[in-house]
Amino acid sequence: MNNVDQMEQLWKDFENFELSNKEPDTPPELPQLTVNCKNCGNNYLNFITDSKNGDITCTECGTIAIERYISDEPDWNNYSEDGVAGLGNARCGTTLDKTNPYDTGNIFVPKYMWSFHYDKEGIKRYTNLSKWSIRISYSSKQRAFDEGKYSFEQIQNILNLTDNVFNTAKLFWGIMLKTDILIRGGNRRGMKACCVFYACMSEKQQRSREEIANAFDIEGSADFTKGEKIFREIFEKDREYSWILYKDSDNESMYSRYISQLGLPYKTNKIMGLIKLHCRDHLLGIAAKSEIAGILYFTIKEIMKLKHPNKSEVSKLVGICSPTLNKVVQILDFFYSKQENKILKQKLELIK
Repeated sequence: MNNVDQMEQLWKDFENFELSNKEPDTPPELPQLTVNCKNCGNNYLNFITDSKNGDITCTECGTIAIERYISDEPDWNNYSEDGVAGLGNARCGTTLDKTNPYDTGNIFVPKYMWSFHYDKEGIKRYTNLSKWSIRISYSSKQRAFDEGKYSFEQIQNILNLTDNVFNTAKLFWGIMLKTDILIRGGNRRGMKACCVFYACMSEKQQRSREEIANAFDIEGSADFTKGEKIFREIFEKDREYSWILYKDSDNESMYSRYISQLGLPYKTNKIMGLIKLHCRDHLLGIAAKSEIAGILYFTIKEIMKLKHPNKSEVSKLVGICSPTLNKVVQILDFFYSKQENKILKQKLELIK
């Protein structure tokens, strides 16, 4: 039968074909799918699917029935960079930053989507719609938040802070922006510095004001002090986070950093912690850096009996002068010179 005869036969079959809206009396029988595990015979209904690795595994014996299968899940690449796959992960729009209280996710317009119009002179003009979308939807508050976020990222690397501190600093910065206080210049840098300072205090990763000010390139203490005044005024009215203003500095969290930089054994940290516990009441009113330097030097010389590092090295590392360090050491000497406290000092010496 040639092609012509085949076409004629198809048309005859079509003419004899009757359309009906009635459902059949009995549903057609579906073929029974019988797929079992090759190892133990377990039914396919008991298999589990791992879409991440592309494996279908038997739950009875653990045998992988199908390996690296093609996933039928949605494609989450937006192909915004000239059709190159893998450069974007937003399927229906830009990714929403949940830490930014002003981020709406925006309307997604693919890169290089152009529009055109004719000007008064009849010349055809082109417009990049993706850029216009960003300009329209990117508010000043959202831009201010991102500005602080990028600053916190840099400080996180400089001071070697954890992600918890970084996220807490962003949280505090968002609370400050909600009050419509957007002061520029040095005061604004001081406000950002305070967000990091109190975030460190909240997460027990204490850093001194001087360290944070230097990381933000703040000269002197005026900008930090002005920024902290604004910070405290805002958070005193915040019921959920006002507690951060009354949290004591956790100087013990700074011990390990100085111990590591001086190359001292880790047990030095334990000795310093015990000294702070013994002399807590006697060190009230002493600045954090002075207290740390004094306890550190007292531990090195009086408890561990080491010749190095010396007083100058400790003073330079912590950032205080030698007379201030001597003042703290005198307080510790006076405490452990008492008869009832000599036993405590002997216990410290046993740890070394």
